[in-house]
Amino acid sequence: VFSSSPPLFAPAVAAWAAMSFSGALEALLLQFIGPYVEGISLRSLQSGLWRGRIDLEHIKVKRDVLALFGLEGFVIQGGEIGVLRICVPVTSLYSGKISAEILGVRLHVEQTADTRSAEELVKALRKAKDGALEVRVGQLRDLQKQREAMKAAGGEVDTGMAMKIARKFINNFTLRVTDVAVSFASHKLGLALSAGLPELAVLSTGETFRDSVTDAEEVQSSSAIYKLVRVNGLFARLGVGSDCSATVGEYVVAPTLTTVQLAHEPEKGFIKLRVCLGTDTVNQYALSKSQVNSIAHTVKALDAEQRQMRALLVSPQQEHAILVNESASALEYGQLFHKKLVRERWARRLEAQDAERMQALEDVLALNTLAA
Repeated sequence: VFSSSPPLFAPAVAAWAAMSFSGALEALLLQFIGPYVEGISLRSLQSGLWRGRIDLEHIKVKRDVLALFGLEGFVIQGGEIGVLRICVPVTSLYSGKISAEILGVRLHVEQTADTRSAEELVKALRKAKDGALEVRVGQLRDLQKQREAMKAAGGEVDTGMAMKIARKFINNFTLRVTDVAVSFASHKLGLALSAGLPELAVLSTGETFRDSVTDAEEVQSSSAIYKLVRVNGLFARLGVGSDCSATVGEYVVAPTLTTVQLAHEPEKGFIKLRVCLGTDTVNQYALSKSQVNSIAHTVKALDAEQRQMRALLVSPQQEHAILVNESASALEYGQLFHKKLVRERWARRLEAQDAERMQALEDVLALNTLAA
């Protein structure tokens, strides 16, 4: 039985967990969010973690961030996260409440007219992938360091107790996301899409799944977890045509209320999931024939553009030859990369044939394959 008060040795485990959690949170923000936005610094994170509260305001999303995901020709105009607030009671992680709030997200994606030459576009594509690869390598390296640090710090920590601590964290964690607006516009494709989310909440609750519970009810007398997820007001609009505008387009998803109830009771040996759609109003999902055709045309056009861009880097035949046995290609890339590092130590370059082959592999293989 998992009592509401921690065992005598729990403080030591909680202290270890607090250090590990703080380090992991810091790494998460820096490595997995930092590369895509402006305004997050190590100093601000460390000072905030020591206070138990991180407050970041007016975080700007980088204009060309989509290029890091292989989406050349798309930019984010005026992307911003109004407030990112994380409360972490590092001195009382076992019993304290952990919360995250994201307020006021604005993302407007536009497809830009590309007037660059083929040579300029190739350089841009490779530069973007190099940047994305550098980010991914840093993320994987940091994750490995975190695993090694947690393993070293927790070498003598009872695994079962650590799992109970982790479950307690999950029970105490809440998330609120409000005022999210995302839009996409392409005059070239004649399509505009907008979506909004007034509220998303992930709450800790009890067996009754009420939105708010008393402190006494929040403390579980067993290892059971009860979470309530509420999606309130989610909507999407779609506009088609040469003068399309998603702000006046038709609803494809009318404002809707959805709740998800999740219960995990290990002592009874079951997991229960309940999804409630439109508890207060009738949910509406609608797509006209012209909208379906427009979406299909957009997908086809974007796929054709991606194929054209890839053909600038490598021929379709060469791409197929690399991907037909991806594991062998990945191994070959690793060998060439190692060879490159060795030669660079002696201030020497790869031979032209090896350099050309390595570049082709980098152009074709996925980021995770290259980063590994």
